Amino acid sequence: MRGVANILTAAGLGEVDDHVAVLEADFEPNLRRIASSANRVSRVIRECTVSTEFHAVFVEPGKEFNPHTMENLYDGYGEAKGRVLCTTEMGLQCFTNARRDEGDVNTIERRVVLKPKVLLESVLQLLDEE
Repeated sequence: MRGVANILTAAGLGEVDDHVAVLEADFEPNLRRIASSANRVSRVIRECTVSTEFHAVFVEPGKEFNPHTMENLYDGYGEAKGRVLCTTEMGLQCFTNARRDEGDVNTIERRVVLKPKVLLESVLQLLDEE
């Protein structure tokens, strides 16, 4: 309510405290009901079912190439093994914390949604040959 009152005051329509008093008198019961319902829905989603976090993934230079966790940008050109020169496109991992019915046990599942694309050191050899 204070944010709305600040906007009205900035527009030259009176003082902040006057607007807050009017807004509280007219809308406070409904806003409390909406906020309470939103908090209940948030708690149920967060605590009683599933919570999910997404994390960006990149590969540090010098790491050994692993086709299960990363994608070779120049796949089909030269050897798909060796060390990573750099990450060209970041990947995405999903961590899901799911509450199971068996004894209220939480399990964390990790999935790679999108593999990061990498450039291998072997590509430097290809560029030298050309």
